[in-house]
Parts: sequence; structure tokens; C-alpha cells
Amino acid sequence: MRFKFLFLMTAAAVWLCGQATDGAAVSGLLADSGKKAIPGAWVVLSVIPAAPPAITKPFHSITQSGANGRFQFDNVPVGDFRICVQSPGSKLLNPCDWQDQVPTVRVTGKAAVNAGTIEIAEGYLLEVDVRDAQGLIAQNRRRQQQAHLSFVVRASRRMHVLVQSQGKAADSQFSFVVPFETDLELVTQASLYDVADEESKSEARDNVLVRRLRFAKNDGPKPVKISVNGTK
Repeated sequence: MRFKFLFLMTAAAVWLCGQATDGAAVSGLLADSGKKAIPGAWVVLSVIPAAPPAITKPFHSITQSGANGRFQFDNVPVGDFRICVQSPGSKLLNPCDWQDQVPTVRVTGKAAVNAGTIEIAEGYLLEVDVRDAQGLIAQNRRRQQQAHLSFVVRASRRMHVLVQSQGKAADSQFSFVVPFETDLELVTQASLYDVADEESKSEARDNVLVRRLRFAKNDGPKPVKISVNGTK
């Protein structure tokens, strides 16, 4: 399955304004819960803004872990940074999405900094299959402002948009990796479309469909099926 990432513009590292040219090297190792190295994962280093009135220069960089799971950023300026990870085609959880304590690193000068081993937990791949027998989504692509269909998964104070993946000509599929043993709500938001949960497990709430979910580690793949029955 192919994933689209909200923060990835290209497959290369992206540098924004305010980057240093003589900063420190920041390195680390990605591993799963079984201590196995994670190759080919996208690692994002972002500056953590200092408390006002201090002014923090923007810094955002992306690199990819090597075959041995190791990653490195060069020319990192002084400051505190958080480390986010996404692993294409896997069921690994981005620690910045679900962990209360996000991996961080502090750079105090030009000396190299080792972030150590960052353990990435595995989650459940939540998939939503959109059944569009009449091809209404394709018909209304030119009216995107009026025709809208999206999915959000939320848990406690967290909320994430499901990412659309490649689907069939008339249908679409959305997916997002979510944690196990966590009470979740899948929210279907539709404007113009008349949609329904094919298993009738969602409840109508404030003009959206809400379905409660919770996954165990031994749960197999079972997509949520949402049908587009017409337009309003």
C-alpha cells in the first residue's frame, strides 16, 4: 500500500529558513519493540519554540534511516528539537502522533549529539473503504468546495486525519495507523454526500457519523465500509 504523508513534500530532505551552516550533527537509531532496526523510515527534526519573549528561528529537516536503522542530521543549530518518525508501508506508530512524551534532543554547541535508540511501537492499520457505486465522488471533483468527504480518528485530546491511498476507479480507501487497546472514535464528515456505515455501527452526531473502535493486538484487518448513497 502506498501512503501519502502530510509533512513530506518530496523524497529528499527539506530545509526551511533559518538553517545553520556550521551546527552540530545529530544522529540516532530507529528500532521496533523487538529491537530490530527500522530501515527506510522518514525522520523529521523540528525545533521546539522557546518560551516567550525568546525568539526561536525556524528549523525543520527530514532525512531517512539507513539499512542499519541509523539516521543523521547535519548542521543543526543550538536548541531543543523533537523527533518524529513515519515508516512507509508499515504498521509502525509515529511517536509524535500518539506518545505523550515525544522523543527530543538538545543541541548546545557544535559537538555531535547522539539521540540514542528511538523505539517505535507497532499499531493497527485502520482502513476505511468508501463504496461509491454511482461514481458521485468522481462526478463532483470539480465542486470540491461543495462536495466534501473526509475521515478523522480521535482519542482523548488527540485527533488525526486519515490519509487517502490509491483506490479503485469508483472507490477510495483511507488509512491511518492507530494504537492498540485505546478507545477511538472514527468520524465521517460529509458535505453534499449522503453517506452510511454499511454495518450500521456509527451513530449520527452533529451532522457527522461517529463509530467507536478499539483494537487488540490479535485483531486481523477489517476495513470500515462507508457507502455513498447519493447527494443531498
